[in-house]
Amino acid sequence: MRFRIHQHPRRPHRFIGLALLGAASLAAALPAHAAHVRLLTATVARIVDGDTLIAYTARARFRVRLLGINAPEIAHDGQRGERYGLEAKGHLEHLVAGRSVRLEAYGRDRYERVLAVIWADRVNINLEMVRAGLARAQGGAGRRAYAHAIKDAEAQARRAGIGIWASGRRSGTQRSTAVNVAQGEVSAARIVTALRWSG
Repeated sequence: MRFRIHQHPRRPHRFIGLALLGAASLAAALPAHAAHVRLLTATVARIVDGDTLIAYTARARFRVRLLGINAPEIAHDGQRGERYGLEAKGHLEHLVAGRSVRLEAYGRDRYERVLAVIWADRVNINLEMVRAGLARAQGGAGRRAYAHAIKDAEAQARRAGIGIWASGRRSGTQRSTAVNVAQGEVSAARIVTALRWSG
């Protein structure tokens, strides 16, 4: 009696294809530091808050979350904003609004935002936000070197008592230049108004 061996040459390829598809889906769901970096150039359309913006290319428009940092929230959806939230948003606008930037993209988060380190010329914008005292260091900065730099920048801002770290100081004398100027203008306006009424 002869036995026939049934070969299925196409099945291994099918299994490999399914395995690769599953691996790709898994990679998309992994944390940002586990994903492969993708480099692209985009234009900043609008700043949402101190760590989120909307950018676009010739093919797509998308929301970007600055990776490795966390800025104070602004008021939204009926929720009250956090202290220095508007200052953080304003500083990010000053740095990149309307500009062409380079993105080191490390996948997406659960809100479908592109997780990225943003560069304007040779300036790491994520790092600059922390250095200005308008964002905190957060895990998953993309590259280990960035994570160390961001943590060092946070430590320096904390020691200097600028931005969000100023509220922890009793004296409150050391604040960011932008905040001091803004408060100085308000105080001056109040003094002028009081003098006019007293006269």
